[in-house]
Amino acid sequence: MNRRPFYTQALFVVLGLLFCLSTSYGQDREVPVAVSSTFQQMFPKVSHLQWEMEDNNWEAEFKVKGSEYSANFDTNGKWLETEVAIAISDLPQPVSGTLKDRFPACKTKEVEKVSTPKGTSFEVVLTCKDGQSEILLDSTGTVLLEERIKAKDNEKETD
Repeated sequence: MNRRPFYTQALFVVLGLLFCLSTSYGQDREVPVAVSSTFQQMFPKVSHLQWEMEDNNWEAEFKVKGSEYSANFDTNGKWLETEVAIAISDLPQPVSGTLKDRFPACKTKEVEKVSTPKGTSFEVVLTCKDGQSEILLDSTGTVLLEERIKAKDNEKETD
């Protein structure tokens, strides 16, 4: 009678248990069908898609035609917001005008177009002599929010 050694059988049992545990753990983090469906309707042609939970909502990070996007959805599939990196030259004139008038000594580091069900705004990270600031402006150039970013630990302070 040719029997497998005990350690071989034990190895198969352990590997089987690990497989079962890993697949059941992954199911806890699956993107809900409602979220996935809404995403696919809004963004049918994407690449490099990655999902993660952020503040009890689902965030998709992906690319469309080389541009980097992120989109947030609640757990029921309701779209909350989309952000896309844009060039400084793509800012509407009222927004770039406000930046030049209110922050003349600052350099623009990053620009994102933010779309929500309520409308479009622009998030701009500025580098100034006293540190970095994140500015949120609407399409008319009105400053909606201004936060200083502490260099030490990347925390934000609302002004």
